[in-house]
Amino acid sequence: MTNKEKRKIMNMDEIICSEQESSTRAKNREEYSNNLKPYVREDAQNDFMEMLKIAYDIEDLKYKMNMMGDEHPTESDLIMLDNYSKQSKEIYFRNTDSGWPFDFIYMYIIDGIQVCDLEKVNIDEVAEQAGEIYEKTDNKIAVVESYIDILFFLSLAQKDRNETDKLEATIDKMKKVIESSAYDRIKFFVKWIIEYVCDYEYFEYDEQMESDEKEKLQRESNQKEFNNVVYVACELIFKLVDINPSERAEYELLIKSLEKFKLYPEAIFIIMNIYQCVEEIKYQLAVKDVSKYKFGHYTRGSVLQIFLKQEDSKASYEISGRTRLYNVRYMNDPEEGKIIDKILGLRDNNNPGDKVESSPWFLMSLTTALDELTMWSQYGENAEGVCIELKPDSFSKVNSIIDIKPFRYQLPSSEKTKTMLNAKECLYRICYLDYEALKKGEIVISELHNELLKDDDVINRVTNSLVQMKEILAFSYQLNHQIEEELLYDVNKLLEEIRYLFKSSGYYYEKEIRLLKYSELKPDSDEIKVHSMSPAAKLYIERESPIQINKIIFGPKFKEPENVTPLVHLLDNEIICVRSSQKFK
Repeated sequence: MTNKEKRKIMNMDEIICSEQESSTRAKNREEYSNNLKPYVREDAQNDFMEMLKIAYDIEDLKYKMNMMGDEHPTESDLIMLDNYSKQSKEIYFRNTDSGWPFDFIYMYIIDGIQVCDLEKVNIDEVAEQAGEIYEKTDNKIAVVESYIDILFFLSLAQKDRNETDKLEATIDKMKKVIESSAYDRIKFFVKWIIEYVCDYEYFEYDEQMESDEKEKLQRESNQKEFNNVVYVACELIFKLVDINPSERAEYELLIKSLEKFKLYPEAIFIIMNIYQCVEEIKYQLAVKDVSKYKFGHYTRGSVLQIFLKQEDSKASYEISGRTRLYNVRYMNDPEEGKIIDKILGLRDNNNPGDKVESSPWFLMSLTTALDELTMWSQYGENAEGVCIELKPDSFSKVNSIIDIKPFRYQLPSSEKTKTMLNAKECLYRICYLDYEALKKGEIVISELHNELLKDDDVINRVTNSLVQMKEILAFSYQLNHQIEEELLYDVNKLLEEIRYLFKSSGYYYEKEIRLLKYSELKPDSDEIKVHSMSPAAKLYIERESPIQINKIIFGPKFKEPENVTPLVHLLDNEIICVRSSQKFK
């Protein structure tokens, strides 16, 4: 079986945890069962289906408890879990060589039972049993998630019992299990750990609660549990991202914050929530499949000539000009990069007095609004320029959130020779926030203003993430003033990742797609270039690869495009050259 096939059938949670109608869930479960059955010995099919049913029932119980907000199962549920524990154990041990799905499902069952009944289950015994299953199976991918889940609960128990040495050993074991997975799982598990922490309810201080002894004890117990989760989560993340320099580099911002606030679990909770939301927003706004869009860039005719310019010494003719990302300070929107602060209710971070700040962010604006009069007027040199439609080949496809890299991500110099840095960058759709709602401090993303975001529930997901960040940040004011200030500084750094992905709905007609890059303004920078022009020189960054042109649309007022097309077709005879269909007055 290939890794791709294994990944297809391993993610049980997505199948049986979905919040769909029962009929749809039943259909999905049947399909899932049929995917697994071929890997089970023929004479063990009935046993396997019985064990799979137990797994589904336990998952239904977990789902019910979650929906009802129950911390503990009922007496009848406990009896059911006990019976299922005995039944599944009996079935498993008479089928230990009947096919790897038995290992996977049994691991899933014992994990589910201990989640439902944490107080009564002996987590040490469960972990030992899970370890034996993990070691014997040759299909480690299929069992690793449940095994890590069990080890995580074991580590929490050890932290609660102050078993320092055992705790360290368990965290090391988790790290080794993740490292030994058959494919890259580090980012997946960092995401998994952060989600686990973020699922906890934030414990607000309530003076009335302190007067009730029972409530006070419960609060202290909850707080201790929460602190343990945060501690274990941070320690595991630290170990995972230190596996190699490139992993550390990708999580540098997050790691620095977690290290800074390791004595303040509430601050870490806020940081992880913000980080999670930022990652989700970037993923939702990323262009998943660039081949779905026709997109281009309006520019001056002189810029086209720069792309086409040839050196006399060249052995063959080809397009070698590269597109540029200019510093964000040159953008025409005075609110550029400030929308996020407004909608999240953050304090004004503007510097007092007359101090004017620069920015290390660079971008290139693309659009799906090809050959439109308004765009010709604003960005096409008053209709005398060109609109260059680009081929999608030089931009990355995004298959999952795992593919999303931080804009600040810089490979260590020792690693740069192994891979070309940002050779194929991701493109991001701009999200336009309703202007009138913004003035009221409300978050409204309408389909009318966001044609590119209508698919795949993107608008709802981005809205929910913004609302979650706003709610979470409200808790920061419970921290002491110094910690709050330091926390908001780090939050601001994380928000930089999405700061230039939002604009006011007044610009929605632009249908903008952006290419973004972060580069520190340092004298020894090897990627920032200076474009000397009047009245002030401008900073820019060139992309790694030459521009790939699909079509050139000459503006309505472009003079004598036929003088340009011979050179275009000498360089690439597949480029389509057309006049604008618009009439410009």
